[in-house]
Amino acid sequence: MAKDFLPNTSVARLRSMHKKEKDPKARRRLLACIHRKEGRTIMEIAAAINEPRSTVTDWLRRAGAGGLHDVKNEGAACKLDGRQIRSLVRDLDAGPAAVGMGAGAWTMPLVRAHIKKRFGAEYHIRSVWDLVRRLGFTHMKPRPRDTRGASPSEAREFKKKSSQDGRGLRWARAHGRVP
Repeated sequence: MAKDFLPNTSVARLRSMHKKEKDPKARRRLLACIHRKEGRTIMEIAAAINEPRSTVTDWLRRAGAGGLHDVKNEGAACKLDGRQIRSLVRDLDAGPAAVGMGAGAWTMPLVRAHIKKRFGAEYHIRSVWDLVRRLGFTHMKPRPRDTRGASPSEAREFKKKSSQDGRGLRWARAHGRVP
């Protein structure tokens, strides 16, 4: 394949392209092309540039078809229009109880069911999460509380005593477990 590899492109041209290229990934791919054009095997190239053999093979296969640069995939268009998006944001702000979807907090399956019921659009759970994140919402989880009944004053007293001599509280505070 080395003789047939990019027959209309010289090693000098590949080196010139490599020197001018700004994208680091494209530079590595061009380096693999230069090695191949010079007659090195796929295994030698993979070892020289510290990439898996399958990756080098893929790069070299795509090199002739302008495959030096990654192609960005924009994904599918949003299934909801601007008016529906604004309505969804209002619904999410109001909570599931306000829109007749039960009590508690929003979950992705619940948001998905709401979108299907209200707008007739089908979304995959992962896509619902992406949509909700794009709308500016974040994942929030309530912190568990000790249900054994310590009063706020008892809790404060415990924290005072523990912070003076207890290493466990310092560890918890350092790891974000205690305010």
